[in-house]
Amino acid sequence: MDAARRRTELQCYLTRNGHSDLASLAREFGVSRRTVMRDLNTLREGGLVIDSDTGPGGGVRLDPASNVLRPRLTVEEIVGLILTVEYLRASNILPFAGAASAALLKIENTLPEGRVRELRSFMSRILIGPPARPYPFGPQLSTAELAAIEQAFTERVRVRIRYQDIAGNRTTRTVEPQALYVRFPAWYVLGYDPAKEVFRMFRADRIVRVARLEAPFEPKPMSEVRGSIRTGCF
Repeated sequence: MDAARRRTELQCYLTRNGHSDLASLAREFGVSRRTVMRDLNTLREGGLVIDSDTGPGGGVRLDPASNVLRPRLTVEEIVGLILTVEYLRASNILPFAGAASAALLKIENTLPEGRVRELRSFMSRILIGPPARPYPFGPQLSTAELAAIEQAFTERVRVRIRYQDIAGNRTTRTVEPQALYVRFPAWYVLGYDPAKEVFRMFRADRIVRVARLEAPFEPKPMSEVRGSIRTGCF
C-alpha cells in the first residue's frame, strides 16, 4: 500500500473508531510506530485536528469536526480559486460571481493559522491591477509552459524564457519569477534578470517557450517589485 492510500485509510479508521493508540495503528496497517507518527503529522499538516496523549500507549483521537473540506485544498488550489473568482468579477461574464466570492471567503475562514500565513505570503506576490483595455491577444501558453511557470514561481527557481515582443523580435532571458501581475484578461510574469540586475515583465501570451532551471533564488522585497511597475521600467 502506498503512503497516500495508507493515510487516507488511516483517516477513515480514526473517523470510524474515534480513538486508538500507536501500537494498534501500527499493527492495523502493517507499519512501524514511527511511520504511523509521520502519517499522523502529514494529516495534521493537511488541516485535520488529531490530539495525542503522552505516555507509552501514545493514544490519538481525531476531531470529527475537522474532517471537512479544508484538508483537501493546498495553498496553490486556493489561489487558483481566488484568481478565478476575481476574473469572473472583473469580466462580468457570468452571474453569481459575488456568491462565489462569498463562498471562497468561507473556505478561507476554515483554514488553520499556518495555512493562512502560507496563503497570505503566496498572494502577496500576485498583484492584481485594473482590467486591461481591450486589445488582441496572441496564442495562449500551452499547458506545459504554464505548468513550468507555476512550478518555478512556487518553488522559487529561475526559468529561461523565450519571448516575442510587440514588434515580433525574439529574445531569450534567464529570469527569477518574482511575482505575477494580473490585469484581467491579461497577466504578466514579473521577473528579475540577475545578469543585468534589472526587473523585466513578460506578457503571458507573448511567451514562446519556458524552461525551468535548477537554480533557486531569494525573493526580492515586494517594495522593489511594485516600484518597478510604477517607474515603468518595462
